[in-house]
Amino acid sequence: MASPFASGVASEFLITTFIFIFIFAILYALISKIELFGENKAVHVLIAFSTSLLVIFIPETKALINFMTPWFVILIILIVFMLLAVMALGIKHTEITDWLKNVSPGTTSAVVIIVLILFLFAVYKVFGPVFTMAGPEETGLWASITRVVLQPKVLGVIFLLLIASAVVRYIGFKEK
Repeated sequence: MASPFASGVASEFLITTFIFIFIFAILYALISKIELFGENKAVHVLIAFSTSLLVIFIPETKALINFMTPWFVILIILIVFMLLAVMALGIKHTEITDWLKNVSPGTTSAVVIIVLILFLFAVYKVFGPVFTMAGPEETGLWASITRVVLQPKVLGVIFLLLIASAVVRYIGFKEK
């Protein structure tokens, strides 16, 4: 008996559907929580819906999400298991939530850096070696941009600007 999953068409449809629902749910939740576009829920739904449609119509973004999602699920599972291990040692969940509410900016920065590393790794795996220096014989906009941005002096300036912005953030906004 033939299975609907034998051809791969049904599984591709299910993957596309799950990606659409996943992106729609995350975007709608973020937009509703931040309220960047006001309190109108119809606008939030429209933005989340149109963005989700754009994501599933672009094959590269589908591939990127297909690659990134398992890594984030593994990261979340590891965090949950670490919290369960800490709770098994006798620390109550209220103490953990109090600690998470008062977490230091360094911990937040570490989490953001881990997420960025996962994202850059996924971009590299899906799109190939994007961050390679273009040779002088290559033409086009992307070759010109990579030739300029990936020079050591430009990368050094970007790195110094990132350090300066972190210093200003941590020193300049301390409460007295």
